[in-house]
Amino acid sequence: MTEGFEHNPGDHEDPRAGITWFIGSVGMMMLAVTMLAVWALYYNVKADQVETAVVLPIREDVVELQRRQAAMLAGSPRWMDLVDAQGQPVRTYVIPIERAMQIVVQEANDGRR
Repeated sequence: MTEGFEHNPGDHEDPRAGITWFIGSVGMMMLAVTMLAVWALYYNVKADQVETAVVLPIREDVVELQRRQAAMLAGSPRWMDLVDAQGQPVRTYVIPIERAMQIVVQEANDGRR
């Protein structure tokens, strides 16, 4: 037998450094570009979802609730039947918010004198 037997004549077991660096560099660049593309797509879709769910629609139930709350704040003085924390009905006298603020300011001024 010969001492220097090669199973593939002319082929070397170790890869060449230049081509290894080139393939590694190209692979890293492709990975970075792919990650940036996925990131951009994700945040683009997320922004679209926020816009369609929060910004664009005017929900009718929310508009109705705001209208009822504004009517309660600005309505005329009246008696209302409410429920307390224990579930018991309580009859309450409700006044407009502007009048309530005037009363609070007047009581605060009277308390300072």
